[in-house]
Amino acid sequence: MNKVISYTTNDGNAKSVIIEKEIGEGAFGKVYKGILDGVGYVAVKVQKLNRNIFKSLITEVKIRSALGVMPDYAVPVERVLFHPVFFKSGAPLPKNEFISITDNIPKDSAVSIYPFAGDLDLFELVSVHYKTKTRIAKDVLVRYTKELLHGLKHLHEKGIAHRDIKPENIMLGEGKLKYIDFGLACFYENCEGSVGTPFYIAPEVYDKKMPVEDWDKTDVFSLGNTLFFIMTMGKNVIDVDDRLLKQIMTTTPREALKDDIKYTVHNYLLGTENAVFSPLIIAMTDPDESRRLTAEECLEWVEKNL
Repeated sequence: MNKVISYTTNDGNAKSVIIEKEIGEGAFGKVYKGILDGVGYVAVKVQKLNRNIFKSLITEVKIRSALGVMPDYAVPVERVLFHPVFFKSGAPLPKNEFISITDNIPKDSAVSIYPFAGDLDLFELVSVHYKTKTRIAKDVLVRYTKELLHGLKHLHEKGIAHRDIKPENIMLGEGKLKYIDFGLACFYENCEGSVGTPFYIAPEVYDKKMPVEDWDKTDVFSLGNTLFFIMTMGKNVIDVDDRLLKQIMTTTPREALKDDIKYTVHNYLLGTENAVFSPLIIAMTDPDESRRLTAEECLEWVEKNL
């Protein structure tokens, strides 16, 4: 991997990113902290390119275009770089203001550049509190809940489903929360498949017999469990061993699953200062998506009750 990546924007401006250090690695590639000319710190993701990764990156830049001015509630991709050799194999050359072609990257990879959202995600925040036997204050939780619901409402107004909301995909920087990692995101009309992270996937996504009707409500379920996770220092609304999760989500009747979730939420929140959140969490994680609240309805509840 080059220490400096150079490319040209669609309007002819030459840019370069200095790779500073590796900050993460996952199934899809490595993430580096870099410095972009005229911007400052950025996150740089390098992925081995295949058809699925290419499709996902094209969706990411379309989402970036749909969002317009860089939002304050999310960190979508700012630039995707492809090597020209990839398009010699017959792949169509995409036209988008957030895509550049450069031979300054590995031939078999794609590089995506994101604004740097900070070093602390909600999973790490909970880990710190757990180790120090402290909790996130209620007034902070109220603010976090409002911020995340406002951001989700804006995404859904654009017809975008994130599909992988979880503590690790929400960054805290300069006191503000932002959604990251839109690799599984889609526009409603193009959403398909069972994707996401176990415990944060809504029951209807597991059900392959019926198509998902409301992709926005799958995000609400994921966010509801995320909020419960940070309120309880690491618990999930489906309080089972992960080896049993898929079986329970696909075979348990929805009413019985709802009763289980209610029991879990009350068990961990009643008697604490966060008990006031119980009705909201239960409504957000209702296994029946027809009864589950939308992000806008959740916000209305929050404004009225918190």
